[in-house]
Order: sequence, then C-alpha cells, then structure tokens
Amino acid sequence: MSLARTVQSTGRGIVNLSRNFGAGSNNVTRPYNTYYIDTTAGASTMIADPAPIPNDEYLFKDKGGSAGTNNISFDPNGKTLDGVSGVSVLIAVNRGWARIKYNGSEWSLV
Repeated sequence: MSLARTVQSTGRGIVNLSRNFGAGSNNVTRPYNTYYIDTTAGASTMIADPAPIPNDEYLFKDKGGSAGTNNISFDPNGKTLDGVSGVSVLIAVNRGWARIKYNGSEWSLV
C-alpha cells in the first residue's frame, strides 16, 4: 500500500482527499473519497467502511492501466449494493473507474 496522499480543492468549498493503493485488500476509510489503484502488480479489493454514514461517496480509478487483467473490486462489507446483497462492483477495463455512494441504508453506483 502506498501512503501517498493528495488534497484537491474543487473550488466550491469542497475538498477532495485522495489516496494511492497497490494490489491486495485495502480498507476504504474517511476522510478519503478518491482512490487511485495501481493495478500493475495485481488485483485489488477495496473494502467498505463497516459503519458508513449517509452521503459517503467514493471514486475508484485504475491508475496502473491494468484493470482489464488485474481487476479492482469493491466489497460493500455486508451492506447491499443497489438492493442486492452479496455482490460487489468490479472494474475490469483498463483505466476504468467507478463511483459509489451510501444513502444511509445501501451503496449505489452513481
């Protein structure tokens, strides 16, 4: 796991915090909301915070350009995803990305 962090202002009073990750299982935690995953070394699983709060929103991006081979998955950690339990988001396209948001009861693709 890389410890590189980036702070970016959107210019609207909102600050986006980003973090870089490598292969393996990685925990998704606040205050970060943008995750750049280096897929050159292998597949990655991003595991949701077990106690998300309403409006938690995350962007996952294939930084390494190899998600077609080394997939990125998002594990909702026991929560439903768009009304379905036991599923995860899978990024399987090079340079692909996914944005998810917690509405207070489940995760949704946005």
